[in-house]
Amino acid sequence: MKEKTVKLLKLKIEKLTWLSSSLFWIISAIVALNKQRPLIAIVLAMIGIAMWKGEVKERWRRLSEAEDFVRNKWK
Repeated sequence: MKEKTVKLLKLKIEKLTWLSSSLFWIISAIVALNKQRPLIAIVLAMIGIAMWKGEVKERWRRLSEAEDFVRNKWK
């Protein structure tokens, strides 16, 4: 049971790490908007969205599948 909990925790942490990398760019865009820098904000938001739609979204799906596998393995 402990092994299952540790594996699930590691997967959750990895998911949050990938999500935070994408959110960093989007939050940076919001900060740039508040500082009256619309062009920079647009570029930063596009980077964040591209990351989410590309690599992060795929990684998120794989990690979710891995979590399901770990949960089902130790039923």
